[in-house]
Amino acid sequence: TCWSISEPNFITESISHSRYNILQNLLQKVLYESAIKSQSFLISINTNDTQNLSVIRQSGFQPLRILKYWEIEDQNISQNNEYKDETIWEKLNKSNTQEIWRLEQARESINLRSIFDRQWHDIFEKRNTLTGVIKSKENNIIAGLIPSVCPQYNLSLEIIRGLAWDERLNISIPNRINNLKQTKKNFYLETTSEDNKLNELLKNNKWKVKEERILLGRSIWKRHNGYKFKSLETELLSNLVGNIQ
Repeated sequence: TCWSISEPNFITESISHSRYNILQNLLQKVLYESAIKSQSFLISINTNDTQNLSVIRQSGFQPLRILKYWEIEDQNISQNNEYKDETIWEKLNKSNTQEIWRLEQARESINLRSIFDRQWHDIFEKRNTLTGVIKSKENNIIAGLIPSVCPQYNLSLEIIRGLAWDERLNISIPNRINNLKQTKKNFYLETTSEDNKLNELLKNNKWKVKEERILLGRSIWKRHNGYKFKSLETELLSNLVGNIQ
């Protein structure tokens, strides 16, 4: 239902075309001239790339959220054994994937959920050796690592947690991600810029921001009743208050 558009990788600088023009032409091809039948698209761009961000906005994309990508500062870190970790790590399975998916859905905006209709089985199918959930001893899922919505690196994982901050995460998240770092050297963690608690926790545990990117989405207008076109926002409003036509 949704396609992710990647930025072009430039081997060398073009003599006859600017990067601005190249991205503009590629977006034109993807959105209007390709055989792709999807009505929704996602793209992300570095927050400092104002020129290309302008191209993307002119193509009808709207900002959805700002993402931070984290990497470890010190490869020789160890687990914090000063406090006892009262949580359990569990690899993704069909049951816990549905639970972590519900946590993800609870924090996402209506716009993003409408554009990127990710279901629990999409997360399960893209699981890897690093994905999993953090569970309390009461068997409740309080956080997890799942594949990114719009990954920018070979391996980036999104940290999902409940809406309310659980103090046990102060120990369980650093221990889990630092333990994973011992087995897989090159992976990145993704958080949202507004999650101050989580971002501060990573910063205090020797992780640093590699890059900050804006996630943008676009939904092509849909035909309604065979005659009229309605935007995504209009359809959402109709669902809330009823069709008054």
